[in-house]
Amino acid sequence: MTTDPEDHDADPEVIAREIALRLLDARPRTRHELATALARRRVPDDAATTVLDRLSDVGLVDDELRRKGIDRTVAEDALGAITVDDEIAAAREIVARRLRSMPDDLTRVARSRRLFGLLARKGIPAGVAQRVVREALDVDQVDESELGFEDSSGQP
Repeated sequence: MTTDPEDHDADPEVIAREIALRLLDARPRTRHELATALARRRVPDDAATTVLDRLSDVGLVDDELRRKGIDRTVAEDALGAITVDDEIAAAREIVARRLRSMPDDLTRVARSRRLFGLLARKGIPAGVAQRVVREALDVDQVDESELGFEDSSGQP
């Protein structure tokens, strides 16, 4: 039985569990990946947390750091030390590197989608990704005449 996420009478935990298990059936997922997918499907936070906690308890969530022997407390402390400025700097670096290798004939929309997807896969928060992509594409799309450069005729 598959529950329709649009069915407002359905139990949010049942919906969250079905979405998560369907995703886990395809391949191992991190808690972050599952949480992001559940948020996109508008599963309430409390239902998502309950389901993700249960999946973690039974070992179905692929906690990459724990699998590599990193203690949960150490991982949480390290993640807690990351500031928004750190995330913005990392996102800018990723976007700049990707823009250099992106085909010139792509539309602004296509560039945006590719960059947003890349940043999402890297775990960059959506707000930071939106800000950095918008900044990068605004600079990338600006006509030199808008910057006040003179053309070859010497006119401003």
